[in-house]
Amino acid sequence: MAVYCPNCGKKLPDYAEFCDNCGTRIPKVKEEPKRSVPLKETGKKKSSVLGKIVKWFVILNLIGAAVMMVPALLESVFHRTAPAVQPAATGIAVHTPDSGRPTTVPAQTDEQDIPQGLGDITNVWFDDFLFYENDVYDNGIPAGAVLREAGYISGEWKYCMTFNRTIAGEERIDEIGTAEVSFSEYGAQLILHPQYIRYGTDVSPEDEADVGYEPFAGTWDPEYIDLSDGGISIGLGPYYSYEGRDYVLGNIVVRDTGMFGDVLLVRP
Repeated sequence: MAVYCPNCGKKLPDYAEFCDNCGTRIPKVKEEPKRSVPLKETGKKKSSVLGKIVKWFVILNLIGAAVMMVPALLESVFHRTAPAVQPAATGIAVHTPDSGRPTTVPAQTDEQDIPQGLGDITNVWFDDFLFYENDVYDNGIPAGAVLREAGYISGEWKYCMTFNRTIAGEERIDEIGTAEVSFSEYGAQLILHPQYIRYGTDVSPEDEADVGYEPFAGTWDPEYIDLSDGGISIGLGPYYSYEGRDYVLGNIVVRDTGMFGDVLLVRP
């Protein structure tokens, strides 16, 4: 803003205190104080006490829910599940043919427990296999039995094939005789020597030449033997000892007819 001398009217610099023309003192112009601009109303109302309580209640609940979700999130990310309780390693759970129920028996392959001698292996009769009819078929391998591995069952056996369980409305069909089981680096072999066949209650001798079994050959591992003679398949396993005798459970399938049944081996 320009400054002029009040006496002579000369234009002076705005910082001049005296007129350089007439020497008149130049009065200072007082600045008007700046007027404050009134604040606009925001329209916000002061929160009530009840509103604050509700607000903090909601916040605390959200925090609590987040804390509860943390373990579940860690579980889903890292799969930190509690390990299942394992039973004591005192036996092997097995499913016996047809029964469908597991039975736990002690696992043992100590060669010191192998029975010495085969007894009268040539004298075979149907009663030799009642252990299956009266116990194993309905109840599984008996408690206290000792599971064996395939190599243990090498040697001579009494065998029984039974088809009555799988032929609805027909008489029981059983065949009994002796069997030889052997193993080599090339596989397993089973030779059957039939002696009698039974249709219902009618028992008759069975001539080995008429039956015409070929030696069954196949593969094996410690728990199962898979054999075939071309037209018939036989599977053997599991194997166990009980009360001084050895037993083998298995199954048979006649391929041409689709007929299938059980195979049982027993020896003293």
